[in-house]
Amino acid sequence: MSRALSLDTVFTQQPGLLANTVDGETILLRLSPPVYFGLAGPAHHIWQLLAEPSTGHAICSRLEALYDVDPETCRAEVARFLALLAGENLLTVVSGAAA
Repeated sequence: MSRALSLDTVFTQQPGLLANTVDGETILLRLSPPVYFGLAGPAHHIWQLLAEPSTGHAICSRLEALYDVDPETCRAEVARFLALLAGENLLTVVSGAAA
């Protein structure tokens, strides 16, 4: 995750994306420029949590309750995934850090 984005950054889903959930998987489609993502497992849960503004730390807290994952691994993987989504312009940064 870049220096500007951290687990304290507040993110939400980018408006205007086409998203549908099928059999526990979220399908994301952005038309311009075209991007398609299939999100399953923890990625699906992260996307659901991003329906409302949320920090990476809040997402990790929820995932640690759902999955058998240690906090350090969760933080690293969530940071990597949020950076991927942000890099694909699938997230909106609400604020640089939680208030």
